[in-house]
Amino acid sequence: MTNLQAPLSAGAPVVYTVTLANPNQWASVTASGMLHWPDSGNGPASFHCEIAVDGQVVVQQDATTTVTCAARR
Repeated sequence: MTNLQAPLSAGAPVVYTVTLANPNQWASVTASGMLHWPDSGNGPASFHCEIAVDGQVVVQQDATTTVTCAARR
């Protein structure tokens, strides 16, 4: 399992690409954190995660504090 701490910037996505030995078996992504944007006029911060296999999105989720995407077969 890999843990990645990435700097966050409003409006800029964090993209992490991996090659899985067997993407049809399972994949999981979790993103979380406490965010405080200097300009809260744009509404609350949000997380979006998605898992794509060979360019096809197989799962996606949106949340405000913690988001988890999981693909299992």
